[in-house]
Amino acid sequence: MIKHLLKLAWRKKTTNALLMVEIFVAFLVTFSVVALSCFLWNNHRQPLGFEWNHVWGVQIETGDGRTGDSNWQADQVETLRHVLVEAQRLEAVESAAGVLTLPFEMGGSTRTLANLDMQVNEVTDDFLDVMRLELVAGRWFTDEDDAKPWTAIVIDRDLANEAFAGDPIGQSLPRDPEDPEYRVVGVISDFREDGELSAQSNYVFQRKNLDPEERLLRDLVVRVQPDTPAEFEEVLVERLRAVAPGWSFEIRDLEGLRRTSRNFRLAPLVIAGVVGSFLLLMVALGLIGVLWQNVTQRTRELGLRRAVGAHRREIYQQILSELALVTTASLALGVGLLVQLPFLDLIGDISRSVFLTALVTSILVMYSLTLLCGLYPSWLATRVDAADALRSE
Repeated sequence: MIKHLLKLAWRKKTTNALLMVEIFVAFLVTFSVVALSCFLWNNHRQPLGFEWNHVWGVQIETGDGRTGDSNWQADQVETLRHVLVEAQRLEAVESAAGVLTLPFEMGGSTRTLANLDMQVNEVTDDFLDVMRLELVAGRWFTDEDDAKPWTAIVIDRDLANEAFAGDPIGQSLPRDPEDPEYRVVGVISDFREDGELSAQSNYVFQRKNLDPEERLLRDLVVRVQPDTPAEFEEVLVERLRAVAPGWSFEIRDLEGLRRTSRNFRLAPLVIAGVVGSFLLLMVALGLIGVLWQNVTQRTRELGLRRAVGAHRREIYQQILSELALVTTASLALGVGLLVQLPFLDLIGDISRSVFLTALVTSILVMYSLTLLCGLYPSWLATRVDAADALRSE
């Protein structure tokens, strides 16, 4: 049976080649959309590592035109201390801390030490309480870290597993001789700064010293009571301005930043989904048209089969089997191309399990699509009457 199908497919090699190209391209586009969907869904299922509800970001502008990479002046350091104290005094505020980069804010800081890539954030001591991080080993920052000859850091579990074979507490990150020493004092479970749709990555918290030698903080994070009304924003800003005349403060709700970050990451999926849907629709219409024409041109062949006793079910199976053969050949080419990506390390943050899931799902989608497209032309083939087919020739 397979040998006979191969002969039939070869006789119509030009038509089948066009079908194979359509199915091949549709398969690659389908895989891209499914892989991105699986990647984002798998990320969404992972723990975020912090609680963003009821947390406000407060953007700081010192009024002197200096950027976040400029160093503090001594009077600004003292002003910021008063700002943090004043924010924590408010009854509606549970805790407040300084931070270099807000959660969900795109454009965070990265660093590479001894071929280890990591995201880095600088925070003050109360950041643990504001964001409710889960400390799984060691401790958080304290005043005793001020006098240390090395820089105290808290890392996430991913970096701890990648950089250290055993207990990371008290050990230093791998570094080049000219780099400063970063010593681990604690480990948190997770911290995905870019939101629940972002991939897990190595993360480092570095203690922010309020010192003129340090660069400016960009933001504060303030955890407020769950029932705090929106009107409290004005109260908070006015109290901070009273402590820091000449400075300006802009409230940014982390929920809004989260929504923006999520929409930004979903945009490629939406665009790819729309493009992929139109492409699959075009492929489906093309398959139906080609198969319909193919059945029409084979009236004599199908009529002869009916004349020698072939049942309609056998005709139906033959047409679908030919289509399955062409589909299998197309998918074999596509799979042969895609399986090279993991070996060439071209799948980025996509895990092997997500890659395989997307591959299998895409194969099933393409088989389902071609089967549906072949149902009506195959049914038409079974309607061919032997006597009419012979007379038509």
